Amino acid sequence: MDLDLALVQDRIEPLASAVSVEKIVKGFSADQKYRVATQDGTVYLLRVSSLSQLARKQDEFHILQHMRDYQVQSPVPVSMGPLPDLQLCYYVVSYVEGEDAQDALPGYSQQVQFDIGAAAGRDLRRMHHYIAPPDISPWRERLIRKHRKYVDAYRTSGIVLKHADAVSTFIDDHLRYIQQSANVFQHDDFHVGNLIVRDGAYSGVIDFNRYDWGDPIHDMVKVGLFSREISVPFANGQLQGYFAGDFHAASQHQQPGKKYASGDFPGEQPPEHFWETYAVYVAMTVIASVVWTLQMTPEQMDSMMERLYLVMEDHKQFTLAKPAWAE
Repeated sequence: MDLDLALVQDRIEPLASAVSVEKIVKGFSADQKYRVATQDGTVYLLRVSSLSQLARKQDEFHILQHMRDYQVQSPVPVSMGPLPDLQLCYYVVSYVEGEDAQDALPGYSQQVQFDIGAAAGRDLRRMHHYIAPPDISPWRERLIRKHRKYVDAYRTSGIVLKHADAVSTFIDDHLRYIQQSANVFQHDDFHVGNLIVRDGAYSGVIDFNRYDWGDPIHDMVKVGLFSREISVPFANGQLQGYFAGDFHAASQHQQPGKKYASGDFPGEQPPEHFWETYAVYVAMTVIASVVWTLQMTPEQMDSMMERLYLVMEDHKQFTLAKPAWAE
């Protein structure tokens, strides 16, 4: 159901001076999203959710505030609050102007695609400087528990994924690479569909609603699942940009809330066993993607299966940890 803007115009400050309000229909979130342009030329994103999501949305809003501390190119939080009589809550952030990288990248040269990927990788690295709150449970325990739930759901789904046994065997044989790493902020949906490009340059990352905490390497999974099929140069750029200032060793000693300059994270190569760890996460995501698609967007199952078979081919049915597209 669309929000009746007239009911809330006097309660959401940017709407009071709005000259245009456009609903945004892209994405899979249950949230309602609107592009709001005001009289002074400022453009905002209004995001409206069920009131039951208030606590989660408050956390999301605060995370966007923290992203400013780490100089991440992301929406700037403006205001938020509940609308209890409507059983809704909302928040307002700045609008990141530009095109989805998914749509824009194919129109650029390979070098520009690579450069945009490198800028995105640097932004992702800055994001990962944000250490999880101390009450977040250990990453490995949460990951394996979630994976086992997905495996059980897959086995009863009726969907048959070719080479599923090879995927499962690879996971079981490589679980030792999943360590109790530093718990850091994860965007958890960092791919070209959630990255904005403007005039041939990276403009920022959006859609933080699936955020999580855990191993930063896990945030690389979507580069192989989604971004690589749009632009291999972007995918390699993201990895190289990210590791141009590697933080993994330093993050083990980082304190919550402490900021580090890029010079504190020297190195240009992935840490030891990066590809093995990355590949385990990708293999787990293959199984999870079947279940998620069946539950959330079953009409897209055929396209998802094509994507997953491409991922498996990239890893030669998981006989290779490093994918074929990686330089």
